[in-house]
Amino acid sequence: MINDVKALRQAFGAYITGVTVVTALDENGVPVGFTANSFTSVSLDPPLLLVCPALKLSCYPVFAKAKRFAISILAEGQEHVSNIFASSKGDRFAQVDWHPDRQGVPIISNNAVSFSCAVENIVEAGDHAVLIGKIDAFTGSKSRGLGYMSGNYFSLALEQKVETQNKSGSDTYAGVITSFTDQVLLQETPDGLALPKVKLEQRTDSVRRSLIDHLKSANLQFDLGAVYSVFENKQDQTMYTYFLASNNDFDPAGLGKFVPIHTLHLLKFASSTEAQILSRFAKEHSSRHFNLYFGDEITGNLHDLKGK
Repeated sequence: MINDVKALRQAFGAYITGVTVVTALDENGVPVGFTANSFTSVSLDPPLLLVCPALKLSCYPVFAKAKRFAISILAEGQEHVSNIFASSKGDRFAQVDWHPDRQGVPIISNNAVSFSCAVENIVEAGDHAVLIGKIDAFTGSKSRGLGYMSGNYFSLALEQKVETQNKSGSDTYAGVITSFTDQVLLQETPDGLALPKVKLEQRTDSVRRSLIDHLKSANLQFDLGAVYSVFENKQDQTMYTYFLASNNDFDPAGLGKFVPIHTLHLLKFASSTEAQILSRFAKEHSSRHFNLYFGDEITGNLHDLKGK
């Protein structure tokens, strides 16, 4: 019997998924919806799909009785839509752009793909239900779907941009921002504290895969999440890529120490750039609204990575 529900959730989170918003109308024609990544194609003939709403959802009684529902697969850049339907109170539909399908069920605008479905069956299973829909219409665009893994969003386009940037011939360093509860893992160096990182030698695969392989070879079992900061140090023409990471069963002995996040602003760091990265991380950790930095050691752009 599995007793550690949190660990099980993290294990499920290792499976890379897309992000959807599932919508329906209540008996008075009022739209309801929720965010879900438990979406699966089922059959081509007949055309069936499924999604698994939690029984504790406030709108679950609507879906339990609904004759129709719709699924909008969110596109890259629609993290805010996912966040609204995952946690926002009040009228969620007033906060996003949407339009009705032919039967009046809401569809999120600017999505990657949408499906309009008649309810085929719904079966309660544990703390969720399996909602099976028969597709009678769908629309698609050329937009990439928004990705989700290990509690964070990711953008395939941005990850590919990272790889392109890191194939410039510059030396490449990859590091981890590893948090546990309200602490972050740091190493002590003669010049001050630093994030754990490694120079990737003879890299033939992606930065992510190369870092994972390095961590495994050192018997370090991190759960590597989204890319958090990518920049080129123009002074020494070196690329740095930092990933969010977590590990709930980790002994830092020999690698570093966990430091309370609220004390980071009081500490001395070996690198002013890493000090800036951790200053931003501390602010974003308090709201759990994470962003990807892409640029150089001086200026760059932020892209929303907030997890659900």
